[in-house]
Amino acid sequence: MTVTGLHPRIAAPAPSRIGQATAVEQSRAIAQVQAMVVVAQQCPRRVHACIAAMEEACKQIELAEKAFFRFPRGGENVSGESVHLARELARCWGNIEHGVTEMRRDDGAAQSEMQAFAWDLEANTRSASIFIVPHKRDTRQGVKDLVDLRDIYENNANNGARRLREAIFSILPAWFTAQAAAICKQTLADGGGKPIAQRIAEAVKVFEQYGVTPARMEAKSGRPAGEWTGHDVALLGTIYKSIRQGTVTADQEFPEASPRVTAEEITGAGPPPGEPPAQPKPRTARKTRKPPADSGEQDASLPATPAQDGPPLPGEEEPDPAAPDATQTAHQDSPVPAGDPGEDDGTPGTVTGPQITAIWTVLSQVFKFTRDEKDAARQVCAHIAGRPLGSTKDMSRDDGRAVLDTLANWRELAESSQMTPREALTEIMGDAAAAASRPPTSSSRTSALQPIGFDRRAPRPAVFLCAT
Repeated sequence: MTVTGLHPRIAAPAPSRIGQATAVEQSRAIAQVQAMVVVAQQCPRRVHACIAAMEEACKQIELAEKAFFRFPRGGENVSGESVHLARELARCWGNIEHGVTEMRRDDGAAQSEMQAFAWDLEANTRSASIFIVPHKRDTRQGVKDLVDLRDIYENNANNGARRLREAIFSILPAWFTAQAAAICKQTLADGGGKPIAQRIAEAVKVFEQYGVTPARMEAKSGRPAGEWTGHDVALLGTIYKSIRQGTVTADQEFPEASPRVTAEEITGAGPPPGEPPAQPKPRTARKTRKPPADSGEQDASLPATPAQDGPPLPGEEEPDPAAPDATQTAHQDSPVPAGDPGEDDGTPGTVTGPQITAIWTVLSQVFKFTRDEKDAARQVCAHIAGRPLGSTKDMSRDDGRAVLDTLANWRELAESSQMTPREALTEIMGDAAAAASRPPTSSSRTSALQPIGFDRRAPRPAVFLCAT
């Protein structure tokens, strides 16, 4: 069978001639790259001078305020060093060529082909990435097509800046970047010489325009405004800039207090229509032992205050109004030994209502536990207490203090490790689970549920506001 009408595929003809301007530009580009490499090899960087330049730059409050970014993703907040810090470090390190190029724009396909690169001319280390940027933007109402030329340019610049940041950091020494970030954080903590009280007042004032109350700011930091440190104010400054740039909203960073979980919400039951909700049975003080009249012993044992109802910890059910209080029943007839007043603090069931409220506030506002994670939150308390808990009301006062202090330590560990508090908690719990699965050795007596090096009886500075 003979097929006619088909022709072999012919490649597009190459240009028959190159213009004089094009030839000059090609020769200039080649000569420029060769000259840059030669100069970098002949004038190597002095590391000590680079470090001195970096330290001087990072001590400036103007750079420190732009050195970090923060935005939400997947229910968590992602933070790190910004492209502004990356560019400054590239300047201090020297002999680095970096940039972003829009290689091609396709208005028909509504996308741009771009390249971000960073090249250490002295070490001959180059990092480059070619990526496609759609002319679209994610909004709360869905994906929005970009038509305005300025919108397209800004969208391309934002995407290119993120790739450029990673390209620069990939060729810089890790220790150089870490030192710069630490100095910038210290500069933010110092606040350019302003007193901490003045900086706190200014922080509260700037957030008022977004409807953020001081109470929500205190819940975010986990401590009252009078106890804020320079690091807390610096973190608020980073959040403020992210809100102003539109990468995060005030409600995302400062959520309202979680509503109280009721027994009806847990069981799905409620009072019949038209009937008022049942009132809880009033609690009575538990009995105490009176010393014999001739013993000369003082009545030092006072009635312990039962745990009051507060915002329930995830996994805590409200007590049945028709049933007697379990804590009261367990301790109503049990004598309280006289002697050391702190001896009763270790008795299970003596945790106070303010302690439970503080624990719930920290776990929900700082570690982002939700109502659907009730069991996980209770396991965290059991992990710290070092024993299983059927309910957080089974804890003692000592357990409540230990939980609050340990959560504070984990939060500080997360901040120093550039992690979110939830990520640090998950890693610590995972390490404890791995340690529990290993066979115990004769030299290890530490419980798998007890964090190593943590003494629940030792006094520790309280970072979060709690009542005991």
